[in-house]
Amino acid sequence: MEYLEMDDNILTGALPPELNSMTNLKYLSLANSKGLEGVGSLTGTLPPYPDLVHLRELYVDGNDLSGPIPSDLLANSVETSKLMSLGLTHNRFSGTLPRTLYRFTHLQLLIEGNQIEEMPDDFCEMEKWMDGLVGQYGCDAIMCPIGYASPLGKEDGDGAECWECPNGKEGAPYMGATWCLGIDENNNIIPEEDTAGIKGEDVSEEKKGGIHGAAVFFICLAVLVVPISAFIIRKRLAYRRDQGIEKTDEVVNPTPFTVHAKDEGENLGVESHPDNVPGVHL
Repeated sequence: MEYLEMDDNILTGALPPELNSMTNLKYLSLANSKGLEGVGSLTGTLPPYPDLVHLRELYVDGNDLSGPIPSDLLANSVETSKLMSLGLTHNRFSGTLPRTLYRFTHLQLLIEGNQIEEMPDDFCEMEKWMDGLVGQYGCDAIMCPIGYASPLGKEDGDGAECWECPNGKEGAPYMGATWCLGIDENNNIIPEEDTAGIKGEDVSEEKKGGIHGAAVFFICLAVLVVPISAFIIRKRLAYRRDQGIEKTDEVVNPTPFTVHAKDEGENLGVESHPDNVPGVHL
């Protein structure tokens, strides 16, 4: 087997060291979309997998892996001069990036959203890393430094730049931060008493009431919007029937839902199809 992908599953527990015996693997992905309902999360540390000598793509993004990235990661690789992609984003990896990654000459190192505190200065000279962006932006192309943040956790040359957090290291205590903690939408520092819930402190009853009120508002809004949208769609469908328009699979009214029309008098079935082009199907 050369290709193994098990993304967005309900896998839990540690990464199995037995994967190291699949020596023909070139692609291995156990990435997750954090926040997606029904998706598991792998824990523990990242095995070095030294015998996966042909592996060129490894993705474990969006899990709950922790500890340092092993210094002997893919230690016996024979692909060091080819493009290598390591997707390790949004875990809890900590410490310093291992200098041994220096042996990969064309590395795509995706590492933002972790708890990394340091990387070797040599990495800033790897001009072919990150599709050549390190040659333009130095280490910022790998991760923003501590005290800085970017939507991508790095500088990509396409609008994502590392900016300094107004509250410095308190806002971005680790490298590769994707936002500044304790900052509102206007880039102002939130008073400490307003961030009590973030730090695990007790939130006043008044603030709880505000939070609950906001939740009720959005729930009510959703309750109103969905029936109104269904009513409008049903009117469109009735108009098409009155005009004698033949049934078609063509998308006629893009909407966040896919609505299938049934016979008159029946309820409309509303389904979410995030992977398809949304619309109304007759």
